[in-house]
Amino acid sequence: MGRVSESIYSDGRIVIPMADVQHVEKKYWTTNLANGTKKGDLQGASVITKHTRWDMETDWWANNIWLTAEQVPNFLMAWCFYRHELEIETLKTHGYLMMNVRTMRKHLTSWVASLW
Repeated sequence: MGRVSESIYSDGRIVIPMADVQHVEKKYWTTNLANGTKKGDLQGASVITKHTRWDMETDWWANNIWLTAEQVPNFLMAWCFYRHELEIETLKTHGYLMMNVRTMRKHLTSWVASLW
């Protein structure tokens, strides 16, 4: 495992320990809204951590972390960069292309931007 430069994500409103994140589920609007939001626009995302459990009554995650559509791109970029730093030694060992930090941030920024 590699060394990570930052293991906590914080944007001033929310703090997420990166090591606890298992996956992220993006949610989209299913109908058009009066405020101009269209069906298919990103509503936000649920961050599922090792502490999140499935609630059988509601058929949804209990105690997940909700991110607004505005928070999602920055969090995804930070989480992907964290995973890159964490797994870089494994990737090098298996012969995958290794990128320097500046190149990786550039690729992540353009990839996250392309999601919307």
